[in-house]
Amino acid sequence: MYYCIKWMEVTKLNKRTTSLPLDGVTPLRGKRKRTEKQLEVELPILGFAPQIARTSHSSTLGNRTQSTKNVGDEREAEAKYYVENDLIRNVSGILETAAPLDREVKQKAVEFADQISNELEAFLNSNNASAIAPSEIPYSRLTKWVFMNKLGLSLPKEKQMYPWISDFIEFVADKLSRMAPADCQPRELVTFKKFDFMAKDADDYRRIDMALTQRAHQRHESIKEEEENGAYKNSLAIIEVKRQATEQDQAFMQLALYSRNLYSTQINRRFAWGLTICGTIVVACILVNDKILASVPMDVDRPEGRKQFVSLLVNWSMCRSQRLGYDPTIGYDEELNQCTITGSDGQEYNCESVVFMAYSLFGRHTRCFKATLLGSNTEYIIKDAWAYVDAKGSKISRDEITHLRRISDMLDSNEELQGTLPVLEAGGTVQIEHPNGIDGDTTEFILSSIDPDVRSKVPLRIHRRMVLTPAGMPLQKVKSVDELIVIIHDVMQAHTAVLQKCRLLHRDVSVNNILFTGEKGTVKGMLIDFDVADPIDHPNRDKRPNRSGTLPYMSIGNLKNNGVDRTALDDWESIIYIICWLGTLGINQHDQELYKRSYSLPIDKWRKGSPTEIADEKSTHMHSHENFVLKILKHFISSEEYLHLLELAEDLHNVLFLNEELSRQSWGAEPMPVFRRHKNPSSSSPSNFLDLDIDSSITDPFERRAKVADILVDQLLQVTQNAKNEALERLRSK
Repeated sequence: MYYCIKWMEVTKLNKRTTSLPLDGVTPLRGKRKRTEKQLEVELPILGFAPQIARTSHSSTLGNRTQSTKNVGDEREAEAKYYVENDLIRNVSGILETAAPLDREVKQKAVEFADQISNELEAFLNSNNASAIAPSEIPYSRLTKWVFMNKLGLSLPKEKQMYPWISDFIEFVADKLSRMAPADCQPRELVTFKKFDFMAKDADDYRRIDMALTQRAHQRHESIKEEEENGAYKNSLAIIEVKRQATEQDQAFMQLALYSRNLYSTQINRRFAWGLTICGTIVVACILVNDKILASVPMDVDRPEGRKQFVSLLVNWSMCRSQRLGYDPTIGYDEELNQCTITGSDGQEYNCESVVFMAYSLFGRHTRCFKATLLGSNTEYIIKDAWAYVDAKGSKISRDEITHLRRISDMLDSNEELQGTLPVLEAGGTVQIEHPNGIDGDTTEFILSSIDPDVRSKVPLRIHRRMVLTPAGMPLQKVKSVDELIVIIHDVMQAHTAVLQKCRLLHRDVSVNNILFTGEKGTVKGMLIDFDVADPIDHPNRDKRPNRSGTLPYMSIGNLKNNGVDRTALDDWESIIYIICWLGTLGINQHDQELYKRSYSLPIDKWRKGSPTEIADEKSTHMHSHENFVLKILKHFISSEEYLHLLELAEDLHNVLFLNEELSRQSWGAEPMPVFRRHKNPSSSSPSNFLDLDIDSSITDPFERRAKVADILVDQLLQVTQNAKNEALERLRSK
């Protein structure tokens, strides 16, 4: 049993690695030692969800005006798009990606897989297609799956196939458990006993065919449930079943549709695995940030296909949790009954609550946690995100850590801005320890077993972790409209300072990127998330970068991805959209429930359809004062409190889209007809117009306004300053 001593893949799964100093982060200091008892507990095997508060504005506000069916339709369309555009088929090396990293463990996995395959063939030969195993024989149902093509019977229903597949997987789990020594047991991976189930932790009503999990007796108490109860948080991989191979694309689509929930329920999920089973054809999929990689098909109708599937299951059972897609630097502390996160400074932080979870299949998979250090009352925000690396792999595109250091250097002495911008306490790349050393966590590291030509098609991302202060609260927690108005001004004042002093344009102002600190009368807004911030003075800066942001809040120019330079006015436009969303749906969960509507609103179209379609809707709504009032402001919540928010939205709209100091050529959201290009009725003289020197051949109002952006920003900031002063007065009088 020599391999038991070195069997790091399984016996020390819970030993979280230290993120080593990188990019100038603080060296390791004061790391709390873990007890022997803690080291023995196997925790990051599958996702775990301790009982900690979870709040996210996007999970409630985004779908508030949508019916369950509409939300489902949108997600289906998204999954279909991913399969049509981001699926790479027949990728060799997928099975190797699941193999244990330790050489001796890997060899032992090969031996076990060979032995189990031999026993499986012997079992099948004793129960061949002409005489299906009697039902009282253990694992008898797997023969129906393996021999379904040879029987010449009509196609079975999907539900008939579930127990057949489950028996195959259980056969492998039981055989492997008996082969391994008692003190070095691998994971016992089985399916939930309940098939065709609706996961209780899902945010929709879709039913999953099957899911791979770990037997309940091996799970930690914090996630232990009866095996028959299906939940995303306990799922290693979703299994999508179809009757025949011709339904493969539909299986891929549904796999993509369901797998997004793994990221929203498992705080330690880095990437996801999935299986599609169409008839006897098994395909293993790796779902990373930007692509779905599908293996070469494994046909269990043939001995070689069965052996490949057995090998995959054995590898999953014996590899380190990082090979399953989990983050070994996130663990669980039994004494505190909390999940713990190793910061980029090497210290262990106790997670108090989840501020923001990853809710999409693709993207940065940003997560934010509120955390503390043992023995300290200071609260921190820990942010995890997968950042793009440039094409040459030499640097991270728009590196947030670099941006935050610059912001601190330039604005730290500005007392008025204290608390309105995050302070970087530590930041760097998450480091993954493995038998061959330590590596930065990247998509290249995850897919290192995949052919380089295939890897080149997958955008390179790097897993970054930051420790930030102060620990703000999500916008969902705001108590009143007046507090929200104060927060909006603080955020845009910080935005303006970062632009003017640090020469950084944020480019992603949304409800998720606004936090606040303090309580009634003392609230302060904070602008966060500089992932896509653009250094405007960079010599190689693309003034017209690709779309960035959250669809409902993105500016029209950003949505259209047109030829107009991105300026601060794009982010101010986003603020108007935020105000309109909150004014229409409610500023917090209480108001959203109180004023919930059962009918659709024009604002719904800000989140439906393609970016171009959304841009067209916004253009119509924002083009004139009449449209803005009738289509948007008219639907604000009818109360005296919300009237103040309506007035702020109207004032900002007037300054940005209908500015009396600009000619009519610079008004609205669409070029004015030639016969309407004349002086404004309320203006005394065209010579007073701010856009007087702009070439008249430029007809796009966005392009014209971009040329006087600095002046308009000052005016917009004055509007929010006036609104804040009035809001503070009302707060003091209460």
